[in-house]
Amino acid sequence: MKKIKLLIILVLSLGIALTINHINHNDSDIKAIDVQTIDPNTIFSLLTGNGSNFPDFYGGAFVSEDQSTLYIHVVGDLNDARQAIKELTQADNFVLLPAVYSYKELLSISDLIYEKVLNNHDQYSYLNQLTWWGPNDQTNRFFVGILDINQEKIDWFKSEVINHTAIDFEDGVEITLE
Repeated sequence: MKKIKLLIILVLSLGIALTINHINHNDSDIKAIDVQTIDPNTIFSLLTGNGSNFPDFYGGAFVSEDQSTLYIHVVGDLNDARQAIKELTQADNFVLLPAVYSYKELLSISDLIYEKVLNNHDQYSYLNQLTWWGPNDQTNRFFVGILDINQEKIDWFKSEVINHTAIDFEDGVEITLE
């Protein structure tokens, strides 16, 4: 029972985290990007406008560890995306990386998993072994953590939840509440 409660808490936390990343910011207040001070919410705000409509070309974004470079994953033509981003942000101090998956596609994977967990957690024994999932902006991939991961659990996930080429599986960590 504790594991199911923990799973529900984790799922709700993920939903809240994704919602926070979609918060609406006033774009008119932002004149240019200063990579030294940019934060992920500003990136999302600049690239989504109203906070929930990612451009089709957008595949995720991240700032380098030393905070000196903004990287943006792009699906499709890099030159077209560069021009669109310049117009939107009034800046050109970013690096574009080719992407396979749009952020919309990666979020749709998360939505499907979230729905399966909420609606079917008592039907599938492995659902309570999912520890986390979500898009990875640095790799333009989607990660799923499973407790004591093995091929049987991966095969189950692919057949019962979703089988998508963007998904990478990792060994999850069990969290216990006291």
